[in-house]
Amino acid sequence: MTSSNDETIAPFADPRRPLVIAPSKWKAGRTISVAVFALLLALGALIFDRSLEGRVAAGLILAGLAVALPGVRRLSSRKPLLVIRNDGLEHPSLGLVLWSEITSLTIADRGAGRVLRIGVTDEVSDRRSSTSILLRTLIHIDRMTGTPRINLPETVLPMSCDALRARIELRAGREWPH
Repeated sequence: MTSSNDETIAPFADPRRPLVIAPSKWKAGRTISVAVFALLLALGALIFDRSLEGRVAAGLILAGLAVALPGVRRLSSRKPLLVIRNDGLEHPSLGLVLWSEITSLTIADRGAGRVLRIGVTDEVSDRRSSTSILLRTLIHIDRMTGTPRINLPETVLPMSCDALRARIELRAGREWPH
């Protein structure tokens, strides 16, 4: 499934310049609109519905919004999701990941959509492991389950996962296991 924004991202016109992959603003606006609508619905149910079921439903909606809030904040951020450079990928939390440190580029179909999963070596994951106990725990869980460290959902990308994987492989001049 290809996004309508694929044509707005030119191929590498100048291969020396990095390609910045930022969140799709249209998709961010749509997600934020749904979150605001759900919040208003939950608040309306809390105020006007006196039944236990209505209050439980409103509580569940509010809890879901609390869990989704970091994702909504990330979508509304101007910070790029990924920068494709000549020497590797620049990730907001991992820094520069060299081409030699990437182990795989796979696309997984999840219930909420497709995800580009970029597998990296353990050395890359260890770079940020000293920042917080939560991050260290999540990295440990990732290693135990074999989950790649970089996951980019198609719902926030300005192009399809296939197009992004092709651009990464084009810039790197090699292919990884799919």
